[in-house]
Amino acid sequence: MIDFEILKIKTQEFIDTLFPDFSACYNIYHDTNLDSFDEGTMLAALLAPKADTNIENFKFEAFINETTNVELFNYIKTFLPEKLKNTSEIIFNTLAKRILSNMYKNESKVKDNEEIFKQILEKELKDFIALVKDFTEYNNYYFYSHDFIIKESLLFKPLTKDIVIINTSEIPQFLLQNIDYNYRIYQNLKSTLVKALGLIFNKKIEISQYSDSHTIKLKNYGCKNPFIYPISDNSSYLASPYHHQLFSLGSQTLIDEHNYEMIYELLTPYMQIIDSLVDKNDYKNVAMEFYCDSLEKYGIAKITYAIIAIEALFNTGKDEITKTVVQRGLKILQNYYTPEFWELIENDLKDAYDVRSRYAHGISRKYKKATYELSERISEYSRIILLTFLFIAPKVFKLRKKENEKSFINKKIIDKSLFYPEINVELQNLLKDLPIKIKELNEQKS
Repeated sequence: MIDFEILKIKTQEFIDTLFPDFSACYNIYHDTNLDSFDEGTMLAALLAPKADTNIENFKFEAFINETTNVELFNYIKTFLPEKLKNTSEIIFNTLAKRILSNMYKNESKVKDNEEIFKQILEKELKDFIALVKDFTEYNNYYFYSHDFIIKESLLFKPLTKDIVIINTSEIPQFLLQNIDYNYRIYQNLKSTLVKALGLIFNKKIEISQYSDSHTIKLKNYGCKNPFIYPISDNSSYLASPYHHQLFSLGSQTLIDEHNYEMIYELLTPYMQIIDSLVDKNDYKNVAMEFYCDSLEKYGIAKITYAIIAIEALFNTGKDEITKTVVQRGLKILQNYYTPEFWELIENDLKDAYDVRSRYAHGISRKYKKATYELSERISEYSRIILLTFLFIAPKVFKLRKKENEKSFINKKIIDKSLFYPEINVELQNLLKDLPIKIKELNEQKS
């Protein structure tokens, strides 16, 4: 919590150190000897050529540092929370530049009028305190995506309680609200969002940050280098992401009134379950990585990565993997597709594993079975099976006791459901409330 009374005192001390009383400043202001380097030298620089450049290059650390005015220097470094420590230096430096700039703009008035000199200092102190008071406990991040087309009627609609659509024209923009200033937290949340969108749409979704509310406040105050947090793109994005015309390489996904509710209902639970996968070596995380990688691939590579994602979920060691992938995969997918498609699914899984074996062993990059249609269906199977494991895993925690989770789901639930009706009912109950939208097998990607 910032003590604003102390802040006012210390900021006044900062101003007084750089800009002494009017008579002292007046004398320095008319001093053409710019070799001197005392507290008021920068006022003298206003009379010199290239005054704008001198102001632009001003660094308060030259006057207030670890050897000169040490106590004030240390305060400037620490008066804001640790997560905002770089902000302290930027805004104090900007405060000094703003004062110098106002002196320069009002040169003829300032050098003959002490009251105007004081008024400038008082206004800058007031504006500075107002800026610091405007810093909120959390930060808002702005990002955009070329992968969506969003209907205008959805403007300002939430996708989650913290993600809001803020622009539906040209390149859609989104606001991610109330995030900790720790940039790592934002990056993790962004990664989770991308994975969740991939699981909803079964395609790679790219999102890019173009600013954050903290940076915007600093920019509006006049900070020339306000990028406290790394921006994923060129700094010109701060003004608008439209400066860079990077477009989606794939087809764009339409978000309209028909699928908005589905996205709103699925996005939060998907993000929550993905965020719970804290162990990078967890088999579900490994499967997730291969699934996400498959979304960026085409043809035989897409099939291979999607099948490897399925393998990561089903492979329990000594079992014959082809049989395992086909048998367990078909058993899960039977819960989502009617019997008329079961034979197709079985053949798809067999063909896909054959494609994966040839590609992974370097036999061929081309294979007649590796059709576009097969790659699309296998990608959808991979998505469904991955989601099944993500949502079943927490539910079986008490049932499996100390038994390995992956082994328990595969051997005690999926395999036994093939032979025991009561286990099959248990599997169906586990899948009953799984939030998922299945793409029909006869649908083709637009």
